[in-house]
Amino acid sequence: MARFKNLPSGNGTQFPSQMVVDTGGLVKAVYFQNPTAVDIYISDTPVLLNKTDAANNPTVGMLAPAAVPPTVPVVPFRTFKGRLFARAVGPGAELEVIESEVC
Repeated sequence: MARFKNLPSGNGTQFPSQMVVDTGGLVKAVYFQNPTAVDIYISDTPVLLNKTDAANNPTVGMLAPAAVPPTVPVVPFRTFKGRLFARAVGPGAELEVIESEVC
């Protein structure tokens, strides 16, 4: 398990998204846990995550909502190969990433 603290938030040009998964060419299942009270957006395209609205919030990406209890993992990718990036709606966001090899 990897834990990422203080994920980037705010202006996407000044604070670009952070890579949180790199499968290294393998196919993996990827699970996320958001133990903080800050929404986090995840995408395989960092350029899209770095485009923010007038309030400096991401406008695209898969949401790892703050409302999910931290003991319940979000399982967005049962099979994934590549890289995933994350950025938060506000400061102080943390993300836990659990990977397991599929094949």
